[in-house]
Amino acid sequence: MKVYAVVLLAIVLLVAYFIYASGYIKEKTFDDLLFNEQACVRQKRAFNFSSLKRKSLEDVENINYLIPVVFNNMSRGTGLHGVIDVDGSVVVEPTYKNRIEVFGGIIRTLDDQSQAYFYDLENNELPVKEASPLFYEAKREARRFKEVNTNPIFTLISKASLGSGFVDAIESQAKLELYYMSYYKAPHPFYSVRLHSSKHERVFTVFDADLNFINQEYFLDSVYFEENGIARVHRVCGVAYMNMDGEYIFFDDSDY
Repeated sequence: MKVYAVVLLAIVLLVAYFIYASGYIKEKTFDDLLFNEQACVRQKRAFNFSSLKRKSLEDVENINYLIPVVFNNMSRGTGLHGVIDVDGSVVVEPTYKNRIEVFGGIIRTLDDQSQAYFYDLENNELPVKEASPLFYEAKREARRFKEVNTNPIFTLISKASLGSGFVDAIESQAKLELYYMSYYKAPHPFYSVRLHSSKHERVFTVFDADLNFINQEYFLDSVYFEENGIARVHRVCGVAYMNMDGEYIFFDDSDY
C-alpha cells in the first residue's frame, strides 16, 4: 500500500513539475505585464469616430500640420481615408478609398490603376498639371525641414556611453534596463528609448526633455514626434496617434 502511495505521490509531483515548467502557474514578472492587450483593446473600443469634433478649414491653424488617417477601428468606421488636425478633430471626412497624402493643403491619392489624382481640402478635384508641382514642392519642403531640424542631436547611443545619473533616471521609471536611445532637440525635445526585455524582442518608450515619461505605456517600435507634435505609435493592439502630452487623439487598425 505504501508503495502505491509513493508512486502516486511521484506521479502527482511529476505532473505538477510539468505544469509549472509550462508557465501556467508561474508568477508573472514585470516583463510579462509590459503589454496589456486587453486594456489597449478596451481603449480602442471606446473610441468613436462619430463623436469626434468637426473643424472647418477656417479654424485650422496650420494646414501643414494636418494628418491623413484611415477611419477603421475594430471593424468600425468606413475604412475610408480622411484628414484630422493635431487635436484629433476631423477636417476632411472619410472620403477616399485608397491611401492619401496631404502636403501644402493638397490631397494626393491613387486609383486602383495607380493613376494619381489631386484634391483640395474641400474635396474638389484639382487639375493635375497645376496641383502636382505645388504638392511635390510642399512635400520636398517638409522633407527639407525634417532633415535640417528634426535629425537627432545624437542617435542610437548605448547605455555604456551615458552617464550613470542619466541611466538611473531612465531605468528607475522604465523598470527595465536601457538598451539604447536617441535625443531629438528640435522642434520638440524628447528622448526615444529602447529597453531590454527578457520576454519581448522590441520594447520602446519615450521621455520628455526633463526625463519624465511622456506616456507610461510601452510600444512595439521607436517613437518619433513630427513637426506637428504628433507621433504615430505602434501599440500592442494597433496604431494610435499621440501628442506631446501623451494623449491619444486617434486610433486605427492600419498595418504597421
